[in-house]
Amino acid sequence: MTPLPNQPQGSPKFRYNEALCKARNPVERLFGVLKGTWRCLSQQRTLLYDAGFTGRIVNACSVLHNIRLGDQIYELEQEFLENRTNTVNFNHEVPSSTAKRVQDRLIANYFT
Repeated sequence: MTPLPNQPQGSPKFRYNEALCKARNPVERLFGVLKGTWRCLSQQRTLLYDAGFTGRIVNACSVLHNIRLGDQIYELEQEFLENRTNTVNFNHEVPSSTAKRVQDRLIANYFT
């Protein structure tokens, strides 16, 4: 998701930008933690999976992260991590027109 530049203050798109910026920082910090722990998320800093499968991987890594923190398991076996980093390069890009429609619907539903 990207911010929309130069929006008038108080407009739905301005409120969208504010919400996006507030949410983006903690999410990026979380991704940094997850990518530091599970290398399958950080290979070449590109999306190596289609969007649906990527969401499932991120969810699984988040659950494992929470379990790890809850049980205070800080040393995972290297072999376990190495066996789980096999990648398949789907690289299906979402057309920008589709992304724009999703963004417009999000603004209409939550910020107007």
